[in-house]
Amino acid sequence: MSDDRALQQVGIAGFLSFLRSRLPAILQLSLTLLVLGHSSLASAQDSDLDPRIAQLVASISAERLGVILKKLESFETRSTLSSTTSATRGIGAARQWIFDEMKGYSPKLRVAFDSYQVVPQGRITRMWNCAT
Repeated sequence: MSDDRALQQVGIAGFLSFLRSRLPAILQLSLTLLVLGHSSLASAQDSDLDPRIAQLVASISAERLGVILKKLESFETRSTLSSTTSATRGIGAARQWIFDEMKGYSPKLRVAFDSYQVVPQGRITRMWNCAT
């Protein structure tokens, strides 16, 4: 199963787990892209670049990525069955923070939760209403 397909099936909790398990690689890739992006922008012809994309690439901040990852870590658990009502811990707090962050990106961005039922399987022993 591809990583994309797996992420679609497990929602935010799985996504957080995915990010945490790949944190060193994500940070390394982000920093590499920053360095390559800046050197590529410097050497590319102005006519070759879409200015909107160049602006987006230039705005990537390794520091901001680190802040986001630290914030996600602060929710302490990635368990699908963790609290959905706590404002500070578990998947409920994490998904609300992600929701609020995304709402702040642009008034044109439509942000909503997608809820679905997860049937008992593996470590999930009861019906679970998952909202991502």
